[in-house]
Amino acid sequence: KDPAIEWVKNPVWTDSMIAYLGDNPEFQIKLFSDFTAAAKKADHLKLTAKDGRTQQYGCLAAAIF
Repeated sequence: KDPAIEWVKNPVWTDSMIAYLGDNPEFQIKLFSDFTAAAKKADHLKLTAKDGRTQQYGCLAAAIF
């Protein structure tokens, strides 16, 4: 089993994640899924990720750590 990520002991990681997602809204939408209803409500096209979740999480991890 992989060791748990200790977010509480490393608040800078959380800050880095929030900053990265805030600076990259398209990545954020793709990572957390852009439902058709939400896209219509926000008046934009639905965004879908071309990369798999594993690759997306890897990109986010590279930005955090």
